[in-house]
Amino acid sequence: MTTATVSPSRPALRLPLLVALGVALWFLAAMMFRVLGPFVLVPGNAALPLVFALFIPVAWAFLRVGVTLGGAGGSAILPAAVVMSLTAMLLDSLALTFFPAIYGLPPAQLFLVATSLLWGVAWILLIAFVQARRAG
Repeated sequence: MTTATVSPSRPALRLPLLVALGVALWFLAAMMFRVLGPFVLVPGNAALPLVFALFIPVAWAFLRVGVTLGGAGGSAILPAAVVMSLTAMLLDSLALTFFPAIYGLPPAQLFLVATSLLWGVAWILLIAFVQARRAG
């Protein structure tokens, strides 16, 4: 068995920590939907575009906290964001499929939860991609 070396250009990701942060990201988002969802995630709500626009700074904040706690910087930001987002998306898909009551919303509103989650994860990954490209 060989031991992989870590070069300064490719720092090692703290995989268990990033997975745990993905679980925390999922839980925080699920609770956010549970508390705010009945008021804002209503089909036909005129404020939905504003709600979706607010996901952008929330996505940035989740990413910033995650990469800071995960110790990822530079080109490691994108892989760290992928691990955290993948973990959160997998948990969301399991929860929406098998345990939708977690979100505290009627079935008719769960499609807005799903679209909101995809929207937020897309922004997290886009922001991580831009930050990683800027880092070189």
